[in-house]
Amino acid sequence: MCMKRVKFTLAVLIVSLLTGKFVYLQWGRDMGVYSTHSTLSENSHEEHIIFVANRLFIGDKEACAEELVRKCRENSFRSVLLSYDLVKPTVLYGAVYRFQSDVADHAPVFTFRYIQKAEETGTYNFLDSPEKFILEVD
Repeated sequence: MCMKRVKFTLAVLIVSLLTGKFVYLQWGRDMGVYSTHSTLSENSHEEHIIFVANRLFIGDKEACAEELVRKCRENSFRSVLLSYDLVKPTVLYGAVYRFQSDVADHAPVFTFRYIQKAEETGTYNFLDSPEKFILEVD
């Protein structure tokens, strides 16, 4: 009888540890920025950002992209402070990877563009006029 209790306790402990690890890997870490670069031309300022979702899986890509755009607008990433003091971005291109180690494989989970409508290109920035932008997720 005692051996069954030990096996049961050990099984519960293992399941608890695996569940804890899964919860941490899926929801325990913030999304971050791996790298960023800007392209500036006469009519536009493009931000190209590689994001790390720090998730085992991404169920709703559009919701994830919306959250990343929100974090860019609020400049609320822990890993990087985006510079909007000289010029404000008119386009945002993002590539989203599950983990930082996946970036070397050059295969993002998805990419997205936060762009203005064609007739308004370069007119607005996404910080002050987000209603003028559309989100396209690939």
